[in-house]
Amino acid sequence: MPHTAEALAHAIARAVRDGDDRRISDLLKTFAQMADLPALLHLRHILNQPPGPTH
Repeated sequence: MPHTAEALAHAIARAVRDGDDRRISDLLKTFAQMADLPALLHLRHILNQPPGPTH
């Protein structure tokens, strides 16, 4: 489990791209307990980015 709000935001975005509902739920529970407004805005920014190339 990531230990910072920024790392959690990236992990959530990865889980969203992967379609892993259980992981999204688990990560969001932790994120909600530790994230402040800037972290929430960072998550929103990450989620609004187009997916990068997959190799």
